[in-house]
Amino acid sequence: KERVLKEQQEKERLLKERQLKEQQEKERLLKDQQEKERLLKEQQQKERVLKEQQEKERQLKEQQEKQRQLKVQQEKELQLKEQQAKERQLKEQQEKERQLKVQQEKELQLKEQQAKELQLKEQQEKERQLKEQQEKERKLKEQQEKEQQVDNSKRASTSSSSSSSSSSSSSSGSQEWAHESIPLRTKFFSTLAGLGVVAWFVSGKRDRGQTKDRSADNNDSDNSNDTTSTTTLAA
Repeated sequence: KERVLKEQQEKERLLKERQLKEQQEKERLLKDQQEKERLLKEQQQKERVLKEQQEKERQLKEQQEKQRQLKVQQEKELQLKEQQAKERQLKEQQEKERQLKVQQEKELQLKEQQAKELQLKEQQEKERQLKEQQEKERKLKEQQEKEQQVDNSKRASTSSSSSSSSSSSSSSGSQEWAHESIPLRTKFFSTLAGLGVVAWFVSGKRDRGQTKDRSADNNDSDNSNDTTSTTTLAA
């Protein structure tokens, strides 16, 4: 019985040991499994964090690239606006210069037109004065011819008078003719001298009133015309 009891106890002991080993093995396996799971979780966590970090970096790079492209685009637009502004200012400047040239051309044409009109008026005035002078000279010649005819008539009348006329009467008639003819000649030369003075005064006053920007050719022409007129009057 004791032997059987011992055997029984030995079996129980072995069973307990075996169960304990099995339990310990299970626990070890469980711990191993848990450790593996923990390590896997850690690995997964690391990978997740890494992916998130990489995603953030990628997004950051994309954002930076977008900002860089935006700056480049803005810089191009700014340069384009500046270029357009310069071109606009250049066009405005060119338009102002063109308008100024047109205005200056109009003013030059106006001055030339006014100068031509002034020259035409002066020429017309000279022609009018010349016609007046010629008309006065014509009338003066007619008057002189009439007086000469009267003088000739008186001479003919005197020469055809009767021989019975006394010498005193003939002398008196001759003196009367001399007294009448002398004032007529004096009046003729006085009129010529007066006309010459008037023409000289009018010519000098007109020359002084001329503008300073008249050309030398016009001045020479005027001086030549005035000299001719004065010479004609003097003649």
